[in-house]
Amino acid sequence: MAAKKTTKRSTSKKSAKKAAPKKAKSTKAKAKAKPAARRAKPAAKPAKAAKAAPPKKSAAPKAAKAPAPPKAAAAAVPTKSRFVWFDLVTKDLGAAQSFYKSLLGWETKDVDVAPPMNKYTMFVHNGEQFGGVIPPPDANAPPTWLPYISVEDVDKVTNRAGALGGKVLMAPADIPNVGRFSVISDPTGGVVSPMSFLQPPKPQQAQGLVGPVAWCELLTSDTAKAGAFYTDLFGWARNEIKMGPEMTYHMFKTGDRDAGGMAGLMPPLNHTAWVTYFAVPDVDERHGAAKAAGAKELVPPSDIPNVGRFSWLTDPQGALFALFKGSM
Repeated sequence: MAAKKTTKRSTSKKSAKKAAPKKAKSTKAKAKAKPAARRAKPAAKPAKAAKAAPPKKSAAPKAAKAPAPPKAAAAAVPTKSRFVWFDLVTKDLGAAQSFYKSLLGWETKDVDVAPPMNKYTMFVHNGEQFGGVIPPPDANAPPTWLPYISVEDVDKVTNRAGALGGKVLMAPADIPNVGRFSVISDPTGGVVSPMSFLQPPKPQQAQGLVGPVAWCELLTSDTAKAGAFYTDLFGWARNEIKMGPEMTYHMFKTGDRDAGGMAGLMPPLNHTAWVTYFAVPDVDERHGAAKAAGAKELVPPSDIPNVGRFSWLTDPQGALFALFKGSM
């Protein structure tokens, strides 16, 4: 991640889907730090345009610099919100599935959904569904990993997002037999999907956010503005961690658990984005395999003292993701 326990980057939304995928869990990082970054950083179920249901969080290189904002106030929408699902929004669904299945050992499961999608493919890790793959909402939407955040009332949260300076990219919509979701962006451009479920998500796992997702962090052009938005909207607390003389990492908390992270923009990332970190047994080995399979290196394998090792890449279609292995 870019300034925390792992690495960081990415965003967007997903389509329709009938069957309800499973939720997931969350991870902590050492010294409350998720992948910490010094350059760049590394996103539930269906996304935009179509309907699908998701269940239910990652690091960076050299010391980067991020402004230290004031702590945000308590949330206006009381709810134990956390990352529960991750959709890959991409144009070539088949190629994307092949890349991640081969690189990270995931499996896939298809479920029937309403037109125009007709089929929704979920990613499965060690028997647990944690995300899926969907087409972009329009031809200009960039490939990205879209994170879903559990909430009690999607409509209330979506309306609140607009009042806080965010944008509603997709109005609340139902996913038959699963729940309800929308797609929003924060005032600085970070995109997430609030999601409520007919059945509550599974408890957060002991380590990581959900399935193989080790961490999720926001790299933003304005940590003060984005921090205030997320703490108010999702009820998260926010702690600041000094990663160096000029680097401050922000840890979002839900209760006594780490919910995600945030830091200022760091090269090579020059735009606001949520970065999704995937846990791997050997960052260097999988990083090399990813490059051999067509991925582009953004941040080479790097250590985060007392946290772990990470790297940043974009997959063959351009979606940002990070690899991470904790030091513990």
